[in-house]
Amino acid sequence: MSNVDMQGDERQRPSNSSDSHDPVPGVVDWLLGLLAGIAGLALTAVSVGLYTRVDRAAIRETVIEQDIEPNGLTQLELIDAGEPFVDALAVGLGVTGLALVGFAAAFIYLRRQTRRRVSREGGTTATFVSCTVYGAAVGSLVSSIIPGLGALVGGGIGASLHDGDSSVRVGAMSGLLSFAATLPLLVCLGIGAVAGGAAISELGGGASIAGVIIISGLLGTAFNTGVGAVGGYLADRFA
Repeated sequence: MSNVDMQGDERQRPSNSSDSHDPVPGVVDWLLGLLAGIAGLALTAVSVGLYTRVDRAAIRETVIEQDIEPNGLTQLELIDAGEPFVDALAVGLGVTGLALVGFAAAFIYLRRQTRRRVSREGGTTATFVSCTVYGAAVGSLVSSIIPGLGALVGGGIGASLHDGDSSVRVGAMSGLLSFAATLPLLVCLGIGAVAGGAAISELGGGASIAGVIIISGLLGTAFNTGVGAVGGYLADRFA
């Protein structure tokens, strides 16, 4: 066989497994995508139920039966303000749910493409985006058990998996992503607060509540991003 033929065969030959780095099994990608998709569908179902079943009559019945008397508002004002607020809540849950479903489908597709490319050409499956997602998933899980610690752990996990010198960036993005799913809901809640305030001629009060919600969201985003960056730094320094 000529040297040209041998070189051609070498170019066509798949990369050896020793040339590839795959720290996370492919089943994890499917599991994360499946869980995100299920959560998204569940939120979407709740959104549809709220929007179609919780109307003014249902709110009025709840307020009167439970004799709810909020400070500064009459029961009638609460009912008037509650209807647009519940609608905004339903929209926020729906947007969040559909975003999770879309994310799940895109994540699984892109990860399959990456794994196929690595199996052919070598390299690593531990890309910046995938490690960010892994870190965010771990961070969300830990936060559900120990609030405030999730971003640190998730940022550290994401950074330790990544092949490169971007540990702090991976950690920061992991923390950001773990909180990002709540942002559409917070925005819709702010809109609902403004709409509810306007419905009872209390636009200023509704805007104040919306401001508190939005500021809380921004602070939460900054906190998670910063703590995730610290987790990435610690992983790079000590792991």
